[in-house]
Parts: sequence; structure tokens; C-alpha cells
Amino acid sequence: MLVLIALLLMLVSCTTYQTPESIDERMARTDAVKVTTGSLPDIPLMSLDFPKAAVGRAPSSVGPVGHVAPAVPGMKSYTNKKIYFLGILDQYEQFKYFLEDNYQTKRPPLEFCPQFHTLYLNYYSYFRATHPGVERAKAEKAPLSSYSMEKNLSTRSKESYFLYPELALPLTVDTSHPNVGEIADANLAQLIFAYKAHLNKLHSEIKELCEYGGSANYYVFENLINHMKGNPTFHRSKVAMQALLKTVLIGNMAIITALEAEFFSGHGPAMDQPPMRKELAQEILSRLDADWAQIYFSELRKRRSAAKPL
Repeated sequence: MLVLIALLLMLVSCTTYQTPESIDERMARTDAVKVTTGSLPDIPLMSLDFPKAAVGRAPSSVGPVGHVAPAVPGMKSYTNKKIYFLGILDQYEQFKYFLEDNYQTKRPPLEFCPQFHTLYLNYYSYFRATHPGVERAKAEKAPLSSYSMEKNLSTRSKESYFLYPELALPLTVDTSHPNVGEIADANLAQLIFAYKAHLNKLHSEIKELCEYGGSANYYVFENLINHMKGNPTFHRSKVAMQALLKTVLIGNMAIITALEAEFFSGHGPAMDQPPMRKELAQEILSRLDADWAQIYFSELRKRRSAAKPL
């Protein structure tokens, strides 16, 4: 009887075993354009006509970037995965900047990052060595604490909803809706709650990338790279821009761009920036074959600055 039971258990284990899914298989079942974003912000799209031909030199200040800076050695040679990891890490720091009263970069979010060990340590060493002034004085409050919630809600209309992508931050963990902007009497506490939840998601993804070398959102990014390169007629269109905004990195660029326009001057450097930030943002768009999307962020920043309540 014991032998029979053992044989049955072995049979069950053999029939239930499944071959681990490869990276290619995981990417193949991910639609690059109609991806289910789950709890990612459903960023509203600004109506904008993109030039069909190259427009020459990019604007001097685009999206979540500051002044033109010297290149970070070797970034062009980084794999897509390293660029994605650096992008998430740097955006995590930018989101922290708007939230924390005593913003500091002396302590990385994780003690260990085995999959990107050298890159992870070098990022924080480079950040501190080249830009120590970004850390906020202890007495200085975080920008988000003075966010004009009531005025922004009253200024916003159906035609200008795209100017406030931060209001698209979800109020739930598992779904994109409802978001802050969909609440009739939304207040600053709800925005900060959604903002912290989004920051926590970025932290969780950094941890996942450090432990496993990949994440679901990374595969979306990689798949969209392939889609954009294989479909040149897809470029410079509203559909393409909408697909970009459904990725974590580009959606975050929209939110950061809007917040910079909210709290800082619309001219010159948006905020005290490390030299690597501009090149990294441009490299992310370049990998997606979407340098043309810089026009979108430049226009978003200009319009949001003009709409800033007095």
C-alpha cells in the first residue's frame, strides 16, 4: 500500500509540472500597444500634432530634465535592461524629492542589489559626487505639501485634464480607477496617499529588478522597443504616444514634468538636477525610437506652466 501511494504521488507531481516560462514567451504574450496596465496611472493624452519629419535639434529643456549636461560614460553601451533599471531608480528619487521634507540620497532604497550591483552603487556615488546640492535643507518643506489641490481641480476642465497627470494616480492598489481626479471633492491628503502608493510600487519594482533582473513592466518596455522599431509608420502619432504613456517610465515622465511646471519656473533648469538625468531621459526615448516624443513633454511643461494658478 505504501509503495502504491508513493507511485501515485510521483505520478501527480509529474503531470502537474510545467516548464518555466522563458523571457521570450513572456514577452510574446504581452501586447506592446494594448497592454493591461493594472494599477498603473491611466495618463490622459494631450492632443498634439507631431511633425512627420525630423524637427532637428531637441528643445533645451524637455520633460523631467534640466540643463544640458556632460555624458555619463558608457550609457550608450548599456543594455535595455540596464537603461530601464537606471530609469526606474532615478524616477524613484525624483518622486521622493517632491514628497519628503528632508530629502536625502545618502541611503539607497535597498541594501543589496545583486542583479545590478555595480550599476546600483555607481548611480548613488555619481549622484552624490556630482550633485550634492540637490539635498533639501532640514527646515525646507517638500513641494507636494503646498500643492494647490482646490485651485487645480477648479482650473482643470475636460479639455485641459491632460495638464494634470498626477491626478491620474490610482486610489486603489490593484486597479487604475478610481483615480484622484475622479473624486468630486478630492483633497490633498488623497493625492498624497495615491502618490505614496505609487512611490511604494516603484520601490517594489526596484526590489524585484534587483532580485530577479526583470519585471513585468520591464517586459512591456522591451516589447514596445521591438514594436516601435518594427513599425516605423506607427511613430509620431497619438496612438504611439498613448502606448508610450502606458509604460511606467514614460508615464512617470509626464507626472514629473507636470510637477516641475507646478513648483518651479517654466524657464531654465526645472529643479536642481544631477548631470546624468537629462541624458538618461533622452536615452530612454532613444531606445524606444521615440525622440520625437520630447516635443510632447516640452509642450506639456509649457502649457502647465501657463495654467498655473495665481
